[in-house]
Amino acid sequence: MSVKVIRFAPGLRPVLKHQEHDQSTHGSWANSSERSAKEIEVQQRITQIEHKSYPTDEDGMSSNRVTAIYETKDGTKIKLLHDNEKTADGNISMTTKAYVFVAGGVKEIADLESTRPNNLVPEAGAIIDRIQVQPEYKRQGIATAMLNFARSYSQDNIKIDHSFALSDDAKGWSGVVKHQEHDQSSHGNWATGTPQGGNNLSHREIYNLMAGQPDPKKSAVYKAEEKHSPTVQQKLEKPFPPNGRGEYATREEYDAAYKKYSKAFDEWSRETSRNIKSDSAKATLDGTRAGVQKYIDTVTKADWFVEAFGRGGSVGTPKVALRDSQTAGTYTIGTKNGQPYSAMVINKGFSLNEPVILHEITHYATAISATKGYQIHGTEFAKNHVYMASKVIGAEYASGLEKAYREEGIDLGN
Repeated sequence: MSVKVIRFAPGLRPVLKHQEHDQSTHGSWANSSERSAKEIEVQQRITQIEHKSYPTDEDGMSSNRVTAIYETKDGTKIKLLHDNEKTADGNISMTTKAYVFVAGGVKEIADLESTRPNNLVPEAGAIIDRIQVQPEYKRQGIATAMLNFARSYSQDNIKIDHSFALSDDAKGWSGVVKHQEHDQSSHGNWATGTPQGGNNLSHREIYNLMAGQPDPKKSAVYKAEEKHSPTVQQKLEKPFPPNGRGEYATREEYDAAYKKYSKAFDEWSRETSRNIKSDSAKATLDGTRAGVQKYIDTVTKADWFVEAFGRGGSVGTPKVALRDSQTAGTYTIGTKNGQPYSAMVINKGFSLNEPVILHEITHYATAISATKGYQIHGTEFAKNHVYMASKVIGAEYASGLEKAYREEGIDLGN
């Protein structure tokens, strides 16, 4: 299980059309007789499928993304996004998300995570670590659509098994899904509750403090932060993608032109959002994953941080990855491959944006130091964020952040 905290980046990352897309290339499941009538009906509602592959990054991670639109029976358009990631040592992670369209962008309403360790026998399927839909969007076929989508586009056509277990109230998908004879004894401290964590809490206990909590102040927090420290720092000319294949003699020429555009887009994204304020950021943030990791390590290992929030126990310092994502940043705590983990994903375009990264570190700090249930963007987060800003960036910046929070009605407590 995991909890994701997201902050949406302005605009969406462009994707390449999958051209003559044919589901027969995605393993036997897409056309399998094993599917139920419900699954087939849901699959027919998934359209506008687009696909893009990304080059292997500096850590040997390869990835690809598939997006589509799912239309519910009442006509609601749901954006589906499926990411496949494969590490240099062969471990595979697959994430599927669902979004509704809102003014100015999209809002995440559901997610599914599945993994397949490299040490499994080839015929073994992927393990579903999490599948969850927000309560108000349940019973619209969204979970089934996500599962169908994940199965159709899984990395290397890996089979994804699902028990179709329901939640305790039988009104939706269970947050934890069995995988054949899978049991929690293989999940280590997260399942057993052995005290290990920032405040002598296990991964499970930390998760439980966040799980199911409403997050009514999220939009207000984002609005306050944008007002205090706007995302766009420099207005630079935006690069545009190639108009289409028709302008190029060969597919190779078009791909080369798109690759050049993609590189220019990444640079444009980083430079327009560049916002480096502290000495720590100046010494570490250079637009690379290693630079962001060094910044996170510097902040979380500082004496004042350890004194205020702890060392994180088995949660550990978040391991960062840079991705082409629709969110500026994400912090996740949970288990993967049966082991506890603490991870942070930063959009490549925000790898030089210190406030965005500090925002995500604050989620980590709040999680490992919590002693009672809390809202993801509630009072505890806001207080911790202002405190951390004062320590990392300075009193003047922190004072401005506090003022912006109060103006948006964020309760900062005593």
